[in-house]
Amino acid sequence: MFESILAATDGSPSSDKAVRLAADLAGLYGAQLTLVHVVESGKLSNELRHMAEVEHLVDAPAAPAAPATGELPAMLSDRLLHENITRAAHAIGSRLLADAAHHASAGREPATRLEEGDPAAQILACARKLGTDLLVVGSRGRSGVKSALLGSVSHRVSQAAPCTVITVK
Repeated sequence: MFESILAATDGSPSSDKAVRLAADLAGLYGAQLTLVHVVESGKLSNELRHMAEVEHLVDAPAAPAAPATGELPAMLSDRLLHENITRAAHAIGSRLLADAAHHASAGREPATRLEEGDPAAQILACARKLGTDLLVVGSRGRSGVKSALLGSVSHRVSQAAPCTVITVK
């Protein structure tokens, strides 16, 4: 029934359950399982930032040499902060995907994809690109208050998906 299954993960408990269900279904149907994590450019929650520090996923940013005035220009400072956040977000995303792949590898090794941008849009684009038959997502992720205002990623994905969607609680 299913040949290609895509499961989105953000490390939340519901996305962990979604990955496990997707892996079970992939094994049952002999389907290719792909796991996707989407990094929101320049954004990193305090919880994930702490994880990056504790797990030593990124090096501490080197202190730039200050100009003669003693102040780093704001534009350079903002760029360095953005680069460090992006580097940490990619490192965390890679770790989350590796952990999810480890837990989902009953049978065939799942493929993994690390995307960047709006989570719902990137999950949908990935599903279309892969010709996904089934998309599995968690009902509650790590997006917090933003999702209450804009609609959850899982809701937006289920409304616009080109295939069947299972939302896992």
